[in-house]
Amino acid sequence: MRTMTDFYFQRALPVLRRNPKLTAMMVYSAGICIAVSIAAFAIWRLAERPPLEPTESPHRQSIHIRALI
Repeated sequence: MRTMTDFYFQRALPVLRRNPKLTAMMVYSAGICIAVSIAAFAIWRLAERPPLEPTESPHRQSIHIRALI
């Protein structure tokens, strides 16, 4: 028993083979969608992260090398 997805996929293959511009446009669109979603996820993660403290912050403890010897 075939599913509807199989039916539409088998029906679309000859059309995509005959029309390379349509195939290229679909592949290009899929690539752009993937790139945009990766960029949006990266921006969302960057905006969610708390800001880093500067290295010269008074709250940061510094360990001097002489104290370790």
